[in-house]
Amino acid sequence: MRAPNGSRVQVGTVAHVDAANDLALVSIPSPFKGAGIAPVATCDVGDDAIAIGYPWGDDEISGRGAYTTKGGISNRNGDSVYTDASVNPGNSGGGLFTEAGLVGVIV
Repeated sequence: MRAPNGSRVQVGTVAHVDAANDLALVSIPSPFKGAGIAPVATCDVGDDAIAIGYPWGDDEISGRGAYTTKGGISNRNGDSVYTDASVNPGNSGGGLFTEAGLVGVIV
């Protein structure tokens, strides 16, 4: 991983792989406190939500940064969370966050 200014390279460690959903969780050392992973049960319909992704492919390295959209939790069904935050092509794999932390991955 490179910082937006391209100056650092971080090596991540694969923390979990879900081959059926073509998804991996990678842990990257950071001096920043992480948001944490929150159980889906911690979010309710109406909670504020933020979707984060990189719809421009590798352009985040050139400084465009993550694309974030605000919305809310519009439904929850078992392990699925639905949001009205705008999700764009290329956001797949990005996080869906509430105040509690990461509650989902955009698919």
